[in-house]
Amino acid sequence: MLIDMRRDRINAHFPSTADGVRLRNRTVSVGFSLVEVLIALVIGMIGMVVMLQVFANFEGQKRTSTSGGDSISSGSISLYSIQRDIQQSGWGINAIQMIGCTLTDAGNILLQGINSVPLVPVTINPPTATLPAGETGTDTLLIVSGSSNSTIEGDLINGSVAIGGTVYPVHTPSAFAAGDYVAAVKADRAVGACSVQVNKVVSTVTNAGGLGTVTVSTGALAASNVNDRLFNLGPAPLIRGYAIRKMTAATGVDPNGVDKLTVCDYTAGTDCTDADSWTPVANSVVSLRAQYRRENQNNAMTGVPDTWDQSFTTTGVTTFVQPGLGGDPAACAQMRIRAVRLAMVARSSQPERPVKDAGNNDVPVWQSALTWSGSVTNVADGNSAAAAAAVGISPTSPSATWPTWNDFRYKVFETVVPLRNVTMRGVPEEC
Repeated sequence: MLIDMRRDRINAHFPSTADGVRLRNRTVSVGFSLVEVLIALVIGMIGMVVMLQVFANFEGQKRTSTSGGDSISSGSISLYSIQRDIQQSGWGINAIQMIGCTLTDAGNILLQGINSVPLVPVTINPPTATLPAGETGTDTLLIVSGSSNSTIEGDLINGSVAIGGTVYPVHTPSAFAAGDYVAAVKADRAVGACSVQVNKVVSTVTNAGGLGTVTVSTGALAASNVNDRLFNLGPAPLIRGYAIRKMTAATGVDPNGVDKLTVCDYTAGTDCTDADSWTPVANSVVSLRAQYRRENQNNAMTGVPDTWDQSFTTTGVTTFVQPGLGGDPAACAQMRIRAVRLAMVARSSQPERPVKDAGNNDVPVWQSALTWSGSVTNVADGNSAAAAAAVGISPTSPSATWPTWNDFRYKVFETVVPLRNVTMRGVPEEC
């Protein structure tokens, strides 16, 4: 019944004519026209462009944030590494008889590539024959410290040792052990020409009453007499250099590489006079600057430093010494240096494109001059204009075209590190 009613409705709508038959047999088409498809395609493309632009902006911000975080990490790690070594510097070489001497090593039993280093806690910009220069406008540091647990005053030699002798009669042989590095310093230290030879302990003998002998591997540089001192530098002296260099992991020094803080251990069998031998500490560290905090050289030492600069007097008459006490200007000059001020600059690893100003000119992301305490004249603090000019921070440009130096972001890290192993000695009577 229901089927018949539907058939009647259809027949009523479509007359039983030829036209009606054609209408009843026509298939109704469903879909999109070409115009609709083209409109949808255009809308989709616009949406993709918008999404890609948003993604590009997001990635740019992400790279900026990430590279900024990386630069902070690099600067922090670098500053900590150097600060830690400077805090230890001077241990075992801070006695007035030893400090400022030159440690010679003709047989390379301790050093490689060089045969001498200054027995100075921190040397800023040592000769390039000892420590190759870093990037232009940056400083290099050589840090020296002993590692012995014995007395830092040296042990008195209680007998004579001929030139070439290897057995030292000492008061406290128990303060030495096989494998320790030692150096004998004469009681009448030659003014301005103190040179001591490093030796390695082979064995020790303790006699009744505590006296005994220390036998070393090579002969003495010069004859030793009663009241000369044998200093113990320990089994692993710290002799380490720091410099800013362009490095790559594959090829070593690369003029087109990335600035890095690098380090070289002079006691690890490495030839540190070869810049290729240096090991990166952290990437994108583009500047290292340092100054000494010292007491003025031309008056009796008081223990109160009053000057910042990069120089100290090691020879000659410009350093005051107390008359009649046999003081060496080189030693007194070193005792007057009480701290080191450091600055380190980390650069973001990702450059940023300049933005346009109202006049359609390119404006780089970084426009401020880089400064730190050492590059600012402060007469009250003893930082003269000349001293400040000597330690200005000028970041090197990675390229003559984009990106140049000011297409990166920078972070300046700075600190003052007391030379506690020197300050603990107070004011020597010779100075």
